[in-house]
Amino acid sequence: MEKYRKEQKQKHKHHHHHHDHHHHDSDHENENDTEKNQDNPPRLTRHQATMMQFAAKMGYESAQELETEMASPRNLLQRKFKRYKRYGDTSIDVIVQDMLQDYNFIAVMERMDESLVVFQMLFGLSTQEILYTKARSSGTFSNGPSVDRPCVYILKPSLTPGMQDYFASPEWKELAAEDERIFQAANASLDRTIDALGRDAFDAKMREFQAALVLAQQQCEGRVHGMCNARGNPIPFRKRTCYIWAEGCDHQCLNDLEF
Repeated sequence: MEKYRKEQKQKHKHHHHHHDHHHHDSDHENENDTEKNQDNPPRLTRHQATMMQFAAKMGYESAQELETEMASPRNLLQRKFKRYKRYGDTSIDVIVQDMLQDYNFIAVMERMDESLVVFQMLFGLSTQEILYTKARSSGTFSNGPSVDRPCVYILKPSLTPGMQDYFASPEWKELAAEDERIFQAANASLDRTIDALGRDAFDAKMREFQAALVLAQQQCEGRVHGMCNARGNPIPFRKRTCYIWAEGCDHQCLNDLEF
């Protein structure tokens, strides 16, 4: 019996020693994992890296703060009018100038490619970071306003004779005068920025961008899936390629683009 007890005690010691050794190895592995995680932090997506870069250059503390600011709905023109009315000055030129000074950059929709290239040059971005593919344009389907109308057809723009007469009338010109002034100021600002960057440098970047756009459209053909297909039927959620809703549906394709 005594011999049996000694053998059991010896086995217990051996097992305990083995357990401690195993526990020590586990701790060592955890330390190695921690070191690996520190040496190899999670890889940022192109979108996250770009937003962090923008935030730093525009004086924001984080990308989240910048995105919150960008997403905040506000009518700048209305806000400016209220502010200046308080001081007895509602001059549109004063308000527009103040609006221009509020922003680091203002894009012009009718000159979007030029705006993107200027944006690229100002913030030191690559051509790939400003690429896009055409989506939800006239003659195609887009996401609709409700469950009952998940997809709607985008009509091609057209002006009736009555609309043309109204847009040429003094009534419309007076109504749209303030918006027109802002539009003119934004265009002039874009031209001045291009001149400051250098026309030759801008033209070279524009040629590179336009060539990349053609390549992107070709290589992303059939790989971009929004909320609606070409027949106007909703695409199942799991088959979409969008960031959210029908936005950024080409992001994966553009990230994989080689040129």
